[in-house]
Amino acid sequence: MYYLVQRGEPLIITRLARWMGVRPSTVTQVVRLLEHKGALQRNMQGNVSLTSTGMQQAIASVRRHRIIERFLFDVVRVPWHLAHQEAVGIEQAVSARLEERIIALVGPARCSPYGHPIDPDPATDRRTGQALLHVPLGAQFVVRRIDEEAEEQADLLHALFTAQLLPEQQVVIAATPPHCRVKLPNTLQLNTVTLAMAKAVWGDVLMP
Repeated sequence: MYYLVQRGEPLIITRLARWMGVRPSTVTQVVRLLEHKGALQRNMQGNVSLTSTGMQQAIASVRRHRIIERFLFDVVRVPWHLAHQEAVGIEQAVSARLEERIIALVGPARCSPYGHPIDPDPATDRRTGQALLHVPLGAQFVVRRIDEEAEEQADLLHALFTAQLLPEQQVVIAATPPHCRVKLPNTLQLNTVTLAMAKAVWGDVLMP
């Protein structure tokens, strides 16, 4: 839910269901439970939003998830395209004490392996920059982060890894969609970028 709030999207049951990969009826049950716990509220129109308590819980959950991703990738050496899914699988079993040990092992990392700040701030986490999809021909582009929805698709992440479209990687746009290609610096290598990949990669155009 934090991700949708960050993107400025409403917390609609069908949207949540698609994001979570479950049926709307399942999301409805979860929403009712979170309402009962004081984490969610509805307005007169029935729209759902996080309460202050819910936002605090969401921020803590996102922070833990990103720390575990960092730990799995940096320390355990889980492949980049699998770190998110593996983190989802174990994060609920990580105690506060174990989380402290993981933080100590991760060190001063500021971002997840996918470029998202480990310490999320809803006031500043609004999406900035632009998708590679919209970068003009010949522009120099630096990858900053991977879209959160793309993290749910291991095959897409693997394709991004193979194309070396990772956070802080600089590329030159050699061809624009629908047949996008990028050139890596100091090399003649050209990597093909599908539309799904171009939508998933966000960053900044570098000024000449």
